[in-house]
Amino acid sequence: MMADDKDVKTASSKAPLSAVSGGGNILENLKSYIKQAREYELSVSGGTNESLALKYGVLMLAYLLLDELQLCQMVWRRIPAGAKKNHSFLGTIWTLGKSLLQKNRKDFFSLAKTAELPERLTQFLQYLLTHVRNKMNAFVATSYKSISLKEYAQLIGFGVEEATKEAVGKGWGCDESWVYPKKIVVTKDAEAELLPELESLSRFMMVLETK
Repeated sequence: MMADDKDVKTASSKAPLSAVSGGGNILENLKSYIKQAREYELSVSGGTNESLALKYGVLMLAYLLLDELQLCQMVWRRIPAGAKKNHSFLGTIWTLGKSLLQKNRKDFFSLAKTAELPERLTQFLQYLLTHVRNKMNAFVATSYKSISLKEYAQLIGFGVEEATKEAVGKGWGCDESWVYPKKIVVTKDAEAELLPELESLSRFMMVLETK
């Protein structure tokens, strides 16, 4: 039986974003993106151009990566109607955020796998997908001594075969029906497995520099 979502939040918070992928670097980078995107937003009044839409996309995805779901919702609410109409990917990002806000991880994983975003935002989406999956793995590791393979697969948004490989890759016990988690110990060597590095900052900065 799956534990309460309150327990999910408590357990997963033991592996915060700031603790992975090079310490606080990725956290500081995200905060930098947010700051620049917000400054650009303030300098443009009611625009519906692609550049502004990309900045809104960066803002929402960055807030989701920081687990600031309410702030993502606030960004969505203040996006001009014209921008929402002309750039449907903004609605897609918010639907992802709403799924997380409602703790509907099944819908989140389903949409994240098929969502079509502008190329400059796709890597942010992949980071988000990995981040949410890692949080669920941390939750399972601290909350279960054993869990059915089917339930584990649902929690991390994988099919049974992929979930089996995920569990085995973590050194967990696994048979045809059950997974036997072990507590995740975060070390410097393991940090990169919890969240990918931002391998090309220049690519992401292009989102903020587009005119």
